[in-house]
Amino acid sequence: MPMRAVVELRRPLTPAQARVLALLAEAPGYKQIAHALGVSKRTVRQHVEDIAAQLPDDWAPNAGTKDRVVLYAMRRLAESVAPRDRELPVSQDHAA
Repeated sequence: MPMRAVVELRRPLTPAQARVLALLAEAPGYKQIAHALGVSKRTVRQHVEDIAAQLPDDWAPNAGTKDRVVLYAMRRLAESVAPRDRELPVSQDHAA
């Protein structure tokens, strides 16, 4: 089953969850995130679990907890920089 283009969380992220999510998009581990935020690895892990619990059950169902949240972070990042109102240029060599 393909992942949805837009993923709505069950409730808004807390400021701490948003900070963890932003750092996860850069792909560091729990230890690096904990150090950057001045919290314990356990706190970071709990935020990741809480974010994962807010994702729809059918979104990336075969991925582990951290992987689901990382995929969500990357999707949000991609949506924030992707052009929405115009088509991307396609090379004539690759046009269908």
